[in-house]
Amino acid sequence: MKKIILLLFTFLSLQAFGQINVPIDYLQVSTLPDVEEKKVDVQIINTSTETVEFYWDIIRTPEVPAEWEFKFCDINLCYLWGTEVCPCSQTNFFMPGDTATTQIYLKPNGVEATAEVMVRILETCGRDSSYATYTVEFTADASVSTNDFDEIADDVVIYPNPSSDMFKIKNDRDVANVVVYNIIGKKMLSKAHRPGMSHNVSQLNKGLYLVRLVDKNNNVLKVLRFTKD
Repeated sequence: MKKIILLLFTFLSLQAFGQINVPIDYLQVSTLPDVEEKKVDVQIINTSTETVEFYWDIIRTPEVPAEWEFKFCDINLCYLWGTEVCPCSQTNFFMPGDTATTQIYLKPNGVEATAEVMVRILETCGRDSSYATYTVEFTADASVSTNDFDEIADDVVIYPNPSSDMFKIKNDRDVANVVVYNIIGKKMLSKAHRPGMSHNVSQLNKGLYLVRLVDKNNNVLKVLRFTKD
């Protein structure tokens, strides 16, 4: 399925040169079909030295049930359910070097399915040229436990933060791998993780990093900011 949506994107979009970076380009999220809403946070980074204007849209794959509703939050505001294209009057002004968090919400309306949507961070309103994209695979399943990994992940934190030499992870029982990226999305470290394990970051330069926490099935549990002193 991931290959299908990437192929779809090839035809739908011309990639603009990287002023906005998305460290996580594919996420898998599970929820209950009768949940009121399910939120997914995705960080974006302005890697340029200039203020960047951007818009966004949500592209449904054919497998997405018609009953599913989406809403999106960008830098400006959170839109109403069913708004899947950024209005041209609502330009996002993204300051140089800044990191922001976007949110996409799903309301399954009781319908079970597994399907993908792609979010495009667009260079120009109403056109296909994009700075970056990310894909979310939603699964709405009545058998999903209320203790599903992406609910538990709300309590997962890195400590100490900031740190000059190491960090640990609180509530790390589902974490199997730790991947550290710099602010322009370059992978700096990738390590296996066991509960209670510490990770040495003394070799990293001072600055801000993004830490991706991954479970044993290669699902992204959470992406956290980490500051190296």
